[in-house]
Formats: sequence, structure tokens, C-alpha cells
Amino acid sequence: MDELRERPFVVYRRQWAVHPPEPAGIVEALRDAGYEARGERDDRPFSDPREVAVVVSNAAWFPRLCAALRHSSPGERPLVALWQSEPLPVPRASGLRRERLTARQLARMVVRQGAANDVYTNARAIQALAQARLPDVLAVISGERAAYLRERGIASHLVPLGYEPDLGRDLGVDRDVDVLLLGELTPRRRRVVRALRKRGVVVSAVGSWTDPALWGEDRTRLLNRVRIDLNVSRTPGSFPGLRFLLALANGALPVSEPLLDPRPFVAGEHFVEARLAEMPAAIRHYLDREEERRAVVARGRELVSGELTLARSLSRLLELLADASSATASRR
Repeated sequence: MDELRERPFVVYRRQWAVHPPEPAGIVEALRDAGYEARGERDDRPFSDPREVAVVVSNAAWFPRLCAALRHSSPGERPLVALWQSEPLPVPRASGLRRERLTARQLARMVVRQGAANDVYTNARAIQALAQARLPDVLAVISGERAAYLRERGIASHLVPLGYEPDLGRDLGVDRDVDVLLLGELTPRRRRVVRALRKRGVVVSAVGSWTDPALWGEDRTRLLNRVRIDLNVSRTPGSFPGLRFLLALANGALPVSEPLLDPRPFVAGEHFVEARLAEMPAAIRHYLDREEERRAVVARGRELVSGELTLARSLSRLLELLADASSATASRR
């Protein structure tokens, strides 16, 4: 770790109109741990090979940076960590059908470089880095993402997203929203919401990258009104990561369709899992049994505030970077 403290960290995060994507606070956490760190939200090439570049969320959002890294020699580029939280295709071993792209996703792939966020664009960005023997550390937030990469001969490390205070807290207010789906309303999510409503489940569904009411303290106040937070993944079976942290931090119960690998969360212990056909009954069960709902939330909050903190996840990422730095030095 001592060698890393002598190098400046640059945390690359995508620029959003309202609020940067979580996990927030990485720069601050690095500084608190004694590292020199700054944030970079623009897609620009690195400026100093002494740097440690930490790319958060998705390599596909930084095509210029990744191209510069690929076309530089090992001695001319920084030490690079990619912490991939955005979705990848499900592994073939899962037996699930691969995701079909919407017209909007296809258009982004063709005309908006750096804006696409479909599973295939995300996977190609990692594959291109892997061909250049990059990144030095590849971390993913779920076992199913790691399994997909392993099928393609790409090694990765499981480093889950971690809770930090900006994600919210339980305000102790009355919860007057029974069920909320918070997220981009993709065609698949719209179909699921319609199906639940037809079966008598009152679902509120909101999602926007630009509405300030869905970010920061406004989001905390919204989630504190919610009893059940509904997870319908963009890719069936894919672990939602941040959605579980947000729900539990704010005292809402995650109810999710089946997930391939939700570690370290355990279905029935920290969240509720139900197939879509069974979901109305599961939702009604926990709406009618408030003590049971609170008990699952309490266990989930204990996991989030203990094992799943940003500090612990960042500590693991730093350990991996230190090992990669030592291995690079020994090859010179």
C-alpha cells in the first residue's frame, strides 16, 4: 500500500445533469484514507503515467480514455482499475435467454459513442481492454458478471458496491407508498408494472436521470415513504447492486424477481425473492405483515452497515491495486 500512497488517484465518473452515479464519496474516502485523489467526470485521456486511474461504473462511458490506455505502452500509462457495476450479458451457463436490445439502445450504439449502456456495448468495452492486457484490476459487483467474463477467459474480482451515508437513512416517517419501482422505465419494466397492476397491486413507478426529485435528499425522502421497493432488472437475473443498498438504507423492503447470484445478500434473509407470477402474493404478504417486513429490513440494514460499506469495498480494491502494482514492478 505504501507505493500507492505516493501516486495520485484519479476517479473517473460519468457526468450527469443532476447527480453523479453512485457509489458516491470514493474521492472523499480515498482522501480520508490518506491518498491524494481527485475526481474526473469528462472522457479525456490520462495526463500522468504516475496516476492510479479508477474507472467507476462502466468502461464504455469513457471511449477516449480507454483508447488512450490501449494505445500506450505499460510504462507510459497509469495503473488502472475498472470497477464495473453496469450490467453485462448473463453467462451462458445460466440457461437464460440473452437480452434483446430496444430501438433506443440500438440507436445509442450507432450514433452516440460513450452514451450507450446496453450489455453488449459494455462487454465489448471490457473485451477491448482485455486484448491490451488491461485493466490492471478488473472488479465487478456480482458473481454473475464475473461468471460471464470467466466464460470469455477474462479474470475479475468480486468487489460489491458499498453503503455510504449519501445513499440515505431511515427518517422514521410514515410510509404511505406501498410499492415503488425506482429506475428507468424500460419496456420490460413497463410490462411488469402493467401486469402487477392488473392483478391488483398498486405500483408507483418513476425513473429519470434528470429529475432532481429522484436524487440526493429528495430521493431519501421519497424512499422513506416506501414500504416495498420493487426490483425488476433490465436483464433478467442480473444483480441490481445499488437498488438493494438504496432500499435498505432508507428502510424499504427489496422485493425482487429471481437473481442468478445476489451474494452477499441472501433471499429470505435480507430481501424477498419471487417469480413474477408469484410476486403479487409475496407483496401482499409483506404489506399485511408489517413486523415480518421490518424484520427482513433490519437484517438487511445490518448487512449493509457492517459488511457492505464503501470503506470496506474500497479497502479491497486498494489491496488488489497494491498487488497489481507489485506484480508490474517485478516484471520490469
